[in-house]
Amino acid sequence: MGKRQEESLRTRQKLIDAIKALKKEKEYRDIRIEEITEKAEVAKGTFYVYFKRKEDLIAAAAYDRFDIFKQESLEEAGGIEAQIGSFLQKSTDLIEKESLEMAQQWLRSGVAPLEKDSLVSEKLRYDRGVIEEYIRYAIDASVLCKSTPIEKLSLQIVSQYYGTLCLWCISDGKISMKQLIDEFCSGHLAKFFEEYKQTNDKKDGRKRKKAE
Repeated sequence: MGKRQEESLRTRQKLIDAIKALKKEKEYRDIRIEEITEKAEVAKGTFYVYFKRKEDLIAAAAYDRFDIFKQESLEEAGGIEAQIGSFLQKSTDLIEKESLEMAQQWLRSGVAPLEKDSLVSEKLRYDRGVIEEYIRYAIDASVLCKSTPIEKLSLQIVSQYYGTLCLWCISDGKISMKQLIDEFCSGHLAKFFEEYKQTNDKKDGRKRKKAE
């Protein structure tokens, strides 16, 4: 990595660190871009080199916490259901604790992005990637069979996650995203993997041999 790239990454990180520091003092909606750049000790125009709006910076600042949740959840005992459930629940808890207004704005920017691509679609790819990674770990550990449809399952699970986010935003916080995700994880998540468990494959194999 060249010096220019290193400097660019440092400047971007300064902006992220600045909004994290300001969040300790006030709500996101009350933070002005001028305050962020002043805290980061960069020119106001520099902000727009890296982010188009404040919500994009807020989303970027949250990414490192999602990475922490990902690593923590991989260490959960109880199998793939517990790992994915932990990631979804930790992520949901963070989102609900942050600003509802910010989540609503973030969702709007995904439905009608300023450009063809957006941080919302980037986050969707990230979340699907995390779920797919958990499933691959389970396949490598011989917990799930090799024929497990990774992309199909990740999309179904992420659809539930984003569906609850939409309900929470549309209801203006009256419907609890966290409660819905907790209920999904405890009552439905395991069903996604039942037919792909290795124990089921072995049982099916024994049945086929007896039939032959």
